Amino acid sequence: MLSTNWVILDLDGRLSIFQFCGIAQKSVMLPVQLQPTVPRSCLAPPAHGPDPCTIPVDAAEPPEAPPEAAEDLRDEVLQFNTNCPECNAPAATNMKLVQIPHFKEVIIMATTCDSCGHRTNEVKSGGAIEAQGTRITLRITDASDMTRDVLKSETCSVEIPELDFELGMGALGGKFTTLEGLLRDIKELVERNPFELGDSGAPGRGEKLRAFGARLLDIIEGRMEAHFIMDDPAGNSYLQGSS
Repeated sequence: MLSTNWVILDLDGRLSIFQFCGIAQKSVMLPVQLQPTVPRSCLAPPAHGPDPCTIPVDAAEPPEAPPEAAEDLRDEVLQFNTNCPECNAPAATNMKLVQIPHFKEVIIMATTCDSCGHRTNEVKSGGAIEAQGTRITLRITDASDMTRDVLKSETCSVEIPELDFELGMGALGGKFTTLEGLLRDIKELVERNPFELGDSGAPGRGEKLRAFGARLLDIIEGRMEAHFIMDDPAGNSYLQGSS
């Protein structure tokens, strides 16, 4: 049995009406939704002016996420499974989004292995690479400078001219700590370098490393003035109190 039906299509927010003649039967591939009867005067296009049947319809906008959802994400600590970089045992990594005052958001990730006790923490920038790099110079005069917050990204290098020392980018990874914490990490990294200790080390190198550690400790405890320089071509490093 043939039947005549009117089909209304909504294409990009505009309604179009077509006449369909065919077998009136249901198809799972073509679901049909019944609409109210269209007035007969609307079926024939007018001689002048726009087609009254082509009615613009406001496109349905997806509901915006409530602002509370983004705030909850900043307050929530996410956790995912990973492997320990030392013993390859299953471990858990905690991740949190942190807003550094007067700077930007960063992602802090910390991993603790229950099997071997190894701990790692890493900081990733939550923003894009800046248009210009950053070079920050701090003149350390006393121990109070050690309390400054420091964000050292993976692309940042560190220099201490008074010690003739330079830490290349990529060393220590990303860090968000105090200046004292960063200097102590540098001290530990230098003193525990396996290529400079034991039988593999050059004669007299161990004594130089111990002397370097002692001078770096003098800077940390405020007994020696020095310049602390951070050079980041990506512009994602920060030192509290710097302009």
